[in-house]
Amino acid sequence: MREKSPVAPNVERVNQNTQRERERVPEHSGYPNHEKVMGNNNIPNSSSQPLIPMFRGENYHIWSLEIKTMFESQELWDLVESGYTKPKPKPAQAQPSPQLRKTRNKDEHALFLIQSALDDEIFPRIAAATTSCEA
Repeated sequence: MREKSPVAPNVERVNQNTQRERERVPEHSGYPNHEKVMGNNNIPNSSSQPLIPMFRGENYHIWSLEIKTMFESQELWDLVESGYTKPKPKPAQAQPSPQLRKTRNKDEHALFLIQSALDDEIFPRIAAATTSCEA
């Protein structure tokens, strides 16, 4: 039988670097304080969740282009830009139409993405928003 070779000392360092990359993916644009965070609980290579560009108060023009592209790729941009009219409350027994539920769900998802894309110091500016368009 062959003996197992000892693990190279730099393997530990590679594993540590990989973990750091999973925690935070730096923005490639070279702008300071501009990064993207992983969706889906920091699991890399997840095709179901996009990288969300973080806004920290600088380079708004770049962040807004990135976030708009993200919303367009998920067919949410029209909803974010134009909003939707919330219907008046109906009696408790009336169920909202499937289309209304779908629109409301998409808007809540878009609002969540906007909230997730803001630094803690910026977030209070939109905290009261109840729709993605308001945010």
